[in-house]
Amino acid sequence: MVGHAWEILNWTMDHQTMPNLYVWGEAVDPHRFDVASGDSPHSWMAAELVLFIRDMLWRGDGALIQIGPFPGDWLPPSGTVALHHVVGPIGDSGYRLSRSADGTKLNLDLEGDAPTGGFRLHLPPGWIVTQLALGGGAPAPLHAYDVLIPSGTRTAELTITQ
Repeated sequence: MVGHAWEILNWTMDHQTMPNLYVWGEAVDPHRFDVASGDSPHSWMAAELVLFIRDMLWRGDGALIQIGPFPGDWLPPSGTVALHHVVGPIGDSGYRLSRSADGTKLNLDLEGDAPTGGFRLHLPPGWIVTQLALGGGAPAPLHAYDVLIPSGTRTAELTITQ
């Protein structure tokens, strides 16, 4: 299901009715991928795209914030995915998730207000956490693609395999 959602996202980005302007028409001719009728840009389409991407990066209900899953190529070796000052049900918070140059470590820095239930990090399909160290503590063995980070934790280091 997750892979299908990313296929739809990629198709949508590749079939803008006004390329490189992030614009989609209200009614599009399926053969020419050109506006057939209606408004262009169609604001609800762009709004839904923003909400979809936000939900891949950050979603929650106040008790638990979920990060991911997002496509693995969004976080290549030496890459970073970050959100700052997300205003939501828990207040103002955010994170920075960085990947080491060799691709085997993830460093998660959490900022701002913390949810009472903590954070759940969902990794891309095929990524498995083999060790987890919270707040600079000793690493503990693990075997999971999704990891619960307890409330109050500010940093986590994850060792991964693909």
